[in-house]
Amino acid sequence: MQWHKLVKVMIVGVGLLGSAMVLPAIAQPLRGELPGSLLIFPEFNILPPAVTQLRISDIQSPALGGTTRVHLNYICPPSGGPGASGGTASVCAEVDRHKFLTFHGTLIIDVATDLGGPFPGAPCNKGFVVAFVENAAHQAISANQLIGSYQISGTDIPDGAEAVQAIAVQSPQAPGKELGTIDATGELVLNFGILSTSDYVSLPWILYTDFQAVNTGAVPPKRTELILLTVDIKSGLANPQAAVGIHWWNQFEDEFSSTIRFTCWAEWELEAISGLLTAANLGSPIGSLQAKAVTASGYSPTLLGVIRETGPGPTLRRLYHVGLRGTAYGPDPDTAPPGP
Repeated sequence: MQWHKLVKVMIVGVGLLGSAMVLPAIAQPLRGELPGSLLIFPEFNILPPAVTQLRISDIQSPALGGTTRVHLNYICPPSGGPGASGGTASVCAEVDRHKFLTFHGTLIIDVATDLGGPFPGAPCNKGFVVAFVENAAHQAISANQLIGSYQISGTDIPDGAEAVQAIAVQSPQAPGKELGTIDATGELVLNFGILSTSDYVSLPWILYTDFQAVNTGAVPPKRTELILLTVDIKSGLANPQAAVGIHWWNQFEDEFSSTIRFTCWAEWELEAISGLLTAANLGSPIGSLQAKAVTASGYSPTLLGVIRETGPGPTLRRLYHVGLRGTAYGPDPDTAPPGP
């Protein structure tokens, strides 16, 4: 009798283990190691002498078996970045490009060349890039087949080039399905969420990382930069500010906090966030940090980001993330609405 009970427990346990290993697509968290229908490159820098190169590959078989179309959105922060002009403070300028590659092919894109820049050829020198699979009518479609990375080099990065993977976002929809809806203002939006009807899986709103405390007296100086972005925007249109609570701890678990705000994309030297992020004031050379989106005026953004350390270095790392939150991204006010 006990042996039969044990067998039943083992069968149930195996079933639960199998269900945990193969989650429904709509329940999947954002996982950078999976190819996606949409890629997010957290930054580009074309402020001379910096050079940014994007790489986008298609993992479908067989090689040369077909063509994949990719829509790129270059997104600028409202300030336009270093050297850029002013304008409406909350507008995130955007430039569209349409590319194609073959199965197992790779696009190599020099950002400055693609934008006709840097500024004033491009609307800004710094920002981020969204790339998604589209069809011949320039409509976003589900096709979890893209991988990518980006590399930044130039003398503003003292120790040479650095590279990191793009953030790949999967679609739970059937391959080839047209994505996107028209919102109440008549604009096309791509939806991220946990529903079976979502265009893409949901995005995080809480980020974690370890960090190197700032020490400008060291030789070479030790510096750390935090870069955050949100896709809760309509590119080319006015957007609200994202409020972010920053909490950090030194090696001895002493806690500190501050708040920062940004629209679309921003970068901060850590000491600009707080003087308590320097090694002298933190009390240790290394710490851990949390960035958590705060709901303000009804705006609950998602967050993505990277952290850069130099001296020695550089090192560039994506941030760990938790939390699932639905959001919508407006890729282009002039993009055609989805088909019937």
